[in-house]
Amino acid sequence: MLKNKKTTVYFAEYCIHCSNLKDWLKENNIPFTALNTEDPEISKELVDCGVQAIPFTVITDQKTGESQEIVGFNKAKFEEIFSL
Repeated sequence: MLKNKKTTVYFAEYCIHCSNLKDWLKENNIPFTALNTEDPEISKELVDCGVQAIPFTVITDQKTGESQEIVGFNKAKFEEIFSL
């Protein structure tokens, strides 16, 4: 269920896959927080977590606290997660 999921997308303006993911989320009315990796603090956060590619998405189930981390934009995987 969408309202139980918190979605955070790490992106960069120059990244076409990031733009495609954000557009897809908007088209499907999925609320998300977008964090620009061109901000040094955001970039450091990803590096500290060992993330080396974008888009990087964290989807957290707010009821269970369980999180899924997804690198890239695999539309089928996102459709499955959000039951679309």
